[in-house]
Amino acid sequence: MSEKHTFPPPPRRTPSASPSSTPTPAASSKWKAIGKKAMDRSFVYIDKVGDLANKGAVKAGGSRFWPTTGDFLLEIEKCEKILRAFTVDGLTTDPSIRRKLPRVPTQLPTSVVREAIRGAAGICLFTSLRTGIAPIGGAGGSGVVMARLPDGSWSAPSAISPNNYSLGWMIGLDIFDALLIIRTQEALKTFYTHKVTLGGELAVAAGPVGAGGAIEAGIERSPVWSYVKTKGLYAGVELTGQVFVERFDENSTFYHWPGVKAGDILRGKVRRPHEARGLLSLLDDIDGVPGRSLREQSPFARYSSHTPASDVQGPATLQVETAFASCSHIKNAFMTNNLKPIIVWSVPRSTSTAFERAFIQRDDTHVLHEPYGEPAYYGPERILKRYSDDECSKHEAKDVRFSDITESILKDHPGKVVVVKDMGQYIVKPELIDASPKQNPTVLPDDVLRKFRHAFLIRTPQKSVVSYYRAIVENDCGDFGEFDPSEAGFVELKSLLDYVRALLPDEPVAVLDSEDLIKTPEPSLRAFCKVVGLPFHESMLSWEPKRIEAFNKWKGFHEDAQNSSGFQEVKRDTLELPPNVQKCIQENLPVYEYLRSLKLSS
Repeated sequence: MSEKHTFPPPPRRTPSASPSSTPTPAASSKWKAIGKKAMDRSFVYIDKVGDLANKGAVKAGGSRFWPTTGDFLLEIEKCEKILRAFTVDGLTTDPSIRRKLPRVPTQLPTSVVREAIRGAAGICLFTSLRTGIAPIGGAGGSGVVMARLPDGSWSAPSAISPNNYSLGWMIGLDIFDALLIIRTQEALKTFYTHKVTLGGELAVAAGPVGAGGAIEAGIERSPVWSYVKTKGLYAGVELTGQVFVERFDENSTFYHWPGVKAGDILRGKVRRPHEARGLLSLLDDIDGVPGRSLREQSPFARYSSHTPASDVQGPATLQVETAFASCSHIKNAFMTNNLKPIIVWSVPRSTSTAFERAFIQRDDTHVLHEPYGEPAYYGPERILKRYSDDECSKHEAKDVRFSDITESILKDHPGKVVVVKDMGQYIVKPELIDASPKQNPTVLPDDVLRKFRHAFLIRTPQKSVVSYYRAIVENDCGDFGEFDPSEAGFVELKSLLDYVRALLPDEPVAVLDSEDLIKTPEPSLRAFCKVVGLPFHESMLSWEPKRIEAFNKWKGFHEDAQNSSGFQEVKRDTLELPPNVQKCIQENLPVYEYLRSLKLSS
């Protein structure tokens, strides 16, 4: 490693004194930060309520209706079920509707709905909860809208939330599923905007239920037809007053495109995600062109991180993947496939191994433990000098290059997202630690860095450096040797973070503080998962203590993580620190404070 660098605290502006009562920029910024933190916390609690409400709705035989953070994958799966109910399974008409309208058939013919979709410019699928006293009440819900593209295929789904409506005859309705047939391009374009109201700027009528039904009912000119089911029964009513609001946060996070608009998605500017294969396959079957939306792609579509740029399929592959998409248990294996590998860069002793345990708990992730450490310490391109040439020549990783590790990370793991925990100092060249943020300081080329989704885990050096020193002097760490202050890792992590932010300005970077992870694990993990594009799993919060084979790579450093069952502070006796350790802590505190200024709010 290079000589230890000191890093001054980031500059701070001092507002000039003013007799004016106008709040200073610093005060304004402070209140904005407090307001943002309060808002973030409120969303955490709202999500908890939403999770409980959705579980209750599903248990009662309905569908999830409460929009929650990071739920796009669940919405896609739900909307496929709604579409299947209307177009494949078929629905029995609610007897109360037949008493009011005797001409409505006992069964809603799936052929009529399928025919309506074949002529549609777009569709909207959603679930909503009605509250209040009929015929006027309030409501909220969640779903997706999709558009037919010029080539006849279907667009990627855009997340929406329906709110505030009145329902004609739906006395006593609680949770209902709905399918909107958007029949004209003019009607579809209203969904390009942030908000659209049915019955306001967009007329709507209950969809036809039999041959000639539209003409007989006088609804052939209506730009939107609605089909509604509740408690498993078809309810032939129109939805009026329904306000659809674009869920731009979910769209931005899911498609890894900050600021993406519903219009961009519905015009085909976003690649169709593999997670929507089941829904797309069903729509293609309805259109009579199986696999079209799985095979074809608008040439001007932006590649999202959910779809490989080399999405080229032959007929045999297409048949297999179309078959997979129609099988729900196999389709679930695609739910998180083809996300970029997520690399969590950290400093030593930052609770990062416990963080790994959280992802090992999931069945949709493939976790790798510090793979770049092998070429960094032992390989022919090594940049860390802890071991002598003779020691490296005898190590099993003596021939491992950085490109070998990159290849293993990018290897396909069907149905799983690759999550890597590694150290910034393993890839940052010592001579480039102080390089400009515009210069790549790492051993990895830019095109490789772009293939990863980067996140960072930090911890105050008052704990991480002390823990590093303690592990070396108190544990059996094999041939690791003595404490080296230059391996604290903070300056390398800062150099890497600054460059990643400059290289990938459109991708949000998650910076997580170990202190937050220990004190508030659930909000912290929820916030992290939202930024990296993964759904949060409650299984990440606790686990059974057991030996993890991968953690044996660095003897003596992971005993706490091996024996842990969750995120908790390990109480230790006070340790007397030598001068070089104390100096290391003080030198790295300013760098930590800079990194901490970029951390997630949980």
